[in-house]
Amino acid sequence: VLQEMDSQLGKLFDHIMSDSALGDNTLVLVCSDNGPEYRTPGSSGGHLQRKRSLHDGGVRVPGLMVWPAKVKIGRVEIAPCVTSDYVPTVMDALGIPRDRVPHELDGESLLPLIEGKPFSRTKPICFQYSGQANCSTEQYKFYQKAGKPELYDMLADPFEKQNIASSHPEKTKELKKQFLDWQASTKASFEGQEY
Repeated sequence: VLQEMDSQLGKLFDHIMSDSALGDNTLVLVCSDNGPEYRTPGSSGGHLQRKRSLHDGGVRVPGLMVWPAKVKIGRVEIAPCVTSDYVPTVMDALGIPRDRVPHELDGESLLPLIEGKPFSRTKPICFQYSGQANCSTEQYKFYQKAGKPELYDMLADPFEKQNIASSHPEKTKELKKQFLDWQASTKASFEGQEY
């Protein structure tokens, strides 16, 4: 699958770059699918669990952004990002006001990050899947399955080895509430009311 994606991206870049004006001012965002599948030779790089888990081994993936007009030199960024950030990023890049969208966007604009300016998430990144909950800020990650809350300091413990929920009950409660708020805000999307 990666080989085929690489081949198709090559064709896309050949087409875009054949016109220098188009090539310089085209933003391309690509990311991998979530985590390696169980019982396959893929690696999560030491992160806990694999695909279908909301631990980082299932949701942390590499992403790539190319925009020659804005980014002249390649660099690595470690800021947590999510595909929900793509729409607000493109809107800001095109100068489209947020009030043109009739509902709240889940993501945040990555334009400051792209432009090399300070970037800090104001909203957590949340996921839910198969009875699991995940709410991550730049430092902490709340995870819950079968009603058992877990909390990790992702800066000190990026491989989620030390569950600190019992020693940080207030932070656990705060992130659980942020998850529940996010879950409630996405209910209309799931029911098709925003589209």
